Amino acid sequence: MEVLESTRFLMKKYGITASKALGQNFLINEEVLNRIVEASRDN
Repeated sequence: MEVLESTRFLMKKYGITASKALGQNFLINEEVLNRIVEASRDN
C-alpha cells in the first residue's frame, strides 16, 4: 500500500480530518522528508 493510500486509510479508520484553516498538513513524500532531515543536520 502506498503512503498516500495508507494515510487516507488510517485517517478514515480513526475518524481523523485535517483542517487547512488550522494549518494541518501531512508529509507523505519520503524523499521530501529525507531532504528536510538532511537540511536540519547541516544547521
